[in-house]
Amino acid sequence: MRTEIAWARRLAFCATVVMVVLSNGRSASVQAQGIATWDNTSEGWTVGADEPSYVHTGYSTTTGVTNGTHAAIVAGTSGTNFGHVWQSPFSVANAATLSNAQSVSLDIWASEDFDPFFGNMLLAMYVEGGSLGETQIDDFLNAAPLGSQTTLTWNLTPAQRSAFALDTANNDDVRIFFRFLASNGGTMYLDNLRITPVPEPASLGLAVASGGGVLLARRRRRI
Repeated sequence: MRTEIAWARRLAFCATVVMVVLSNGRSASVQAQGIATWDNTSEGWTVGADEPSYVHTGYSTTTGVTNGTHAAIVAGTSGTNFGHVWQSPFSVANAATLSNAQSVSLDIWASEDFDPFFGNMLLAMYVEGGSLGETQIDDFLNAAPLGSQTTLTWNLTPAQRSAFALDTANNDDVRIFFRFLASNGGTMYLDNLRITPVPEPASLGLAVASGGGVLLARRRRRI
């Protein structure tokens, strides 16, 4: 009986520890990590040569600002070529960041000039370079409503994260870029590109809980 009471106390203690770990893990999992904020600087981001009617015209201090004091402005006069409308520099840091990304989010405000008939523009996220070459993230186009602020999110697969981890280990550069679809030209305000990290601490807590359960079951069988 005393042995069972001792094990019950140990189990209660382990359960408390696991709950703390899980709680911390959930908190960590929702803490976004920034990639770029374009706070009155382009941070090396540019409009690609394959979108000749679009230019980076500067920064807004009002429209589209969700992080810091500025949002990047990209504007054009015609419909899309589905090219690199906004692209990062090639960097190993991009691979390292994406290797731990559960998802990538971007805040955007798109003007009503883009497509007044359908009322939105479509934005896709791509990565090029490294072991994947050119690849689309999440394999779909996110719809940004026109004339209002919205957040677009793309989810990464485990295979993509593994590829970016390999790129990091090999010191390979990758670039993040966006393509869009719209029938007309317009202006977009971009801010707060960030990742939501993979919730590894929570996974660790689950492993600890599972291990504790196995040990308890073995102990009971011995008794």
